[in-house]
Amino acid sequence: MQPFKGNLAAEFTVSSLPAGDKQSTLLSLFVFSMQDGMIWLGNPILPEQHNDIPYEEAANRLGSWSGLMAQAEHNSSAESFTIGDIKTAQMFGQNFAKIPQQFNI
Repeated sequence: MQPFKGNLAAEFTVSSLPAGDKQSTLLSLFVFSMQDGMIWLGNPILPEQHNDIPYEEAANRLGSWSGLMAQAEHNSSAESFTIGDIKTAQMFGQNFAKIPQQFNI
């Protein structure tokens, strides 16, 4: 049974360390989505830190293509995220929201 077959899937993960096994988390979620017949949307946001934008303010500063990655301080409050990670999350959500319209899903 595949109750989510044909639905869109996009994933995000957060850890308090720069790596924090975020890629492993995204890959695991990708496999589960594929097993359920879902349509995976990756992260199309180009890393901005190469455009003379400070690292903490750059979109997709962690360089993830398979999904959204963010890094938070240990307290995980809204203030613990960088400007760049918040910017990336907003852009990621906007991209996900427009896909159904583009493909009439």
